[in-house]
Amino acid sequence: MTDASKQDSINVNTEPHRLVGAAELLRQLWPEERSRPSLRWLRQMQADGSIPATNVGRRVWFNIDTVRQHLGAELTVQPVDKRTVPCPDTLVDANGALAVLARNGVQRSLRWLRDQQAGRALPYIRLGRRVFFSPAQLQSALCH
Repeated sequence: MTDASKQDSINVNTEPHRLVGAAELLRQLWPEERSRPSLRWLRQMQADGSIPATNVGRRVWFNIDTVRQHLGAELTVQPVDKRTVPCPDTLVDANGALAVLARNGVQRSLRWLRDQQAGRALPYIRLGRRVFFSPAQLQSALCH
């Protein structure tokens, strides 16, 4: 290896160019397992070009920071006042949102949550056909 090619090569284990597999990407972006999308969903988003990936031979790798930035730029929360808000770091699915509400002493049903989301009374993020909520934004929306 020449000196020039050593400088151009990327060490996949160092930050910020750390590359991970699909399962680890999902674990890093959605720490709560209940709200984590499936591996099949990730592969479909990658095939559609919605999530950036790097092919090395037959393997597919993802840069966590690049994917997070891409999702933050592509996805927006649909808040009550129609402003565009960047994608938050922590997202939960509908059951996770109900758990957040229950911790705050609010017992609601899944149907109520879907009605609120459909009426845009609660901020949410749509990823493909799945809907996610930010716990912090849910709490602030309910306080107002």
